[in-house]
Amino acid sequence: MVALRVSEDIRVLVVASPDYLAKAGRPERPQDLRAHNCIRFRFPNQILPWRFEKKGKRIEVAVEGSAIINDPYLGTRLAADGGGIFYMLDSYAAPLIADGRLVTLLDDWLPPPDAYYLYYTSRRQNPAALQVLIDFFKSELKTGRSKASARQQAPV
Repeated sequence: MVALRVSEDIRVLVVASPDYLAKAGRPERPQDLRAHNCIRFRFPNQILPWRFEKKGKRIEVAVEGSAIINDPYLGTRLAADGGGIFYMLDSYAAPLIADGRLVTLLDDWLPPPDAYYLYYTSRRQNPAALQVLIDFFKSELKTGRSKASARQQAPV
């Protein structure tokens, strides 16, 4: 099997609005989330517990809350409007963190970044459609790295 990384780092964050935290208090550890209104995300057939890790210790917390959503933009907006604490991908939260509408929580407990991978057999003759997909991802990853490198080296 061959594993081809097809995404940049994927990080999760725990966020809430300053207004929510002023009313409900700030959780200091993952277990404290059980006393908070958490915005849960529904995947097609399940609601996953929130995963945390610190110094090699992994824990999962099954949170409760008044909202279950299946749209990350809706969950982000609900959190920014003071609706509760949300466990989400950093890419959705970044703009609202930058403008102060959301703050991060439990940063020391967040799991390490992950990524998406395409797994395929290491045959010499892959189906044409699969080979096109593999070539596309390889090309995009090179272009993406070049753009990221240029952004890092660009004068501010």
